[in-house]
Amino acid sequence: MKYYPLIFLLTLISLSSSRLVGDFLSSPEGCPQFFLKTRDGHFTPSILPDGQRFQQICQRYLGVDRFATFYDTHNKIPVYSAYRHIPHQRTIRASPNNWWTEPDLNIDEQANNWDYFQSRMKKGHLYPVYYSNDVKGIEDSFTLTNAVPQDQRFSTQWFTQVEKPVTELLQYNCAWNQVYVVTGVVPSKHKINKRVAIPSHFWTAYCCLDTKGNVVAHGAYLAQWIGFMNLTKYPNMVGLEKELTGLYPVGIFQFFQVFGGRC
Repeated sequence: MKYYPLIFLLTLISLSSSRLVGDFLSSPEGCPQFFLKTRDGHFTPSILPDGQRFQQICQRYLGVDRFATFYDTHNKIPVYSAYRHIPHQRTIRASPNNWWTEPDLNIDEQANNWDYFQSRMKKGHLYPVYYSNDVKGIEDSFTLTNAVPQDQRFSTQWFTQVEKPVTELLQYNCAWNQVYVVTGVVPSKHKINKRVAIPSHFWTAYCCLDTKGNVVAHGAYLAQWIGFMNLTKYPNMVGLEKELTGLYPVGIFQFFQVFGGRC
């Protein structure tokens, strides 16, 4: 087991009650509410095969499930986080001082603050602070199982060109509908502190349903960092899913899907 400076270990104590689940949808302790619901049931993005390497986490904070994360313990970063978009009633500001860890994962299975301190890279959120509708939701987004190493310039461009425009679009076009969002990353071979993978790509997708379950809006984005952000926008999931199928180890006879082919 590795040892880290005490000051960083103290910041790893989690105030959350997040939990590992066997299956997001079928486990009694699961959190299916964050995944697209149709007449045929809920659909998660593709679950990558590889035994115990990948863990399903229901992110719970102060008694409320906030979002769900599919986590890669080998690369020590999330594959994706899934959540519901809730219209903002007012501007929320909060600046949490701590980043949590997942209490049910071993320390060697996840990143810690010392990894990031040595790299000087930013902790990039998958479930974004900007999408949170209350202070507690913002605080819960500061879990290291929801973070990846991200260049500061990439973080800024991702926010201004994707996160902010998408949430504004959803705020005005899908405010009173059911909106499901998934944000993920693709790991590269590069790591910080020889432990935590640096993503080569960020992606996000949204699907908006009316009260009858009909799709009324959808879209997707894929960004590759090559010293600048190379951004591709997709009007539907087909283009994004084709790219992700080539980027993820889904197997030769499988196809990566974000919303089960529904959007």
